[in-house]
Amino acid sequence: VFWQVAGNFVVLPRAVMQGIILCKTNVDFQAGSSLIGSIYAQTACGLNQATIISTDSIEATGSSSTDPCGTITDPYRAGAVDYLRSAADFVILTKAGIATTGTSDITGDIGVSPIAATGMTGFGLTDID
Repeated sequence: VFWQVAGNFVVLPRAVMQGIILCKTNVDFQAGSSLIGSIYAQTACGLNQATIISTDSIEATGSSSTDPCGTITDPYRAGAVDYLRSAADFVILTKAGIATTGTSDITGDIGVSPIAATGMTGFGLTDID
């Protein structure tokens, strides 16, 4: 499922959703909310004790210990990879930043472009050579 949004996208507390979010502005996951899929935002992504799980990690193992919906496979993932090209390698990718408050659980790669990794706040990030 593709969720294409022109404005701000807010996922309410404790909501569970699945799919690929394509957002022109900001994506905000409120306390305890979760996504099985990916987030691609032209501005920023805010996480408040959220769980974001890449469908790749679930398909590779058949399940995820943090998966709130049980075992899920995504038959549309192959088509999404073709459509999104190299962006499909990321579970969260934004242009202006990713911030987390509290402890968010993210399974998969996150990134910001064209800005530096300093645009990702609230995480314990380490440089990879």
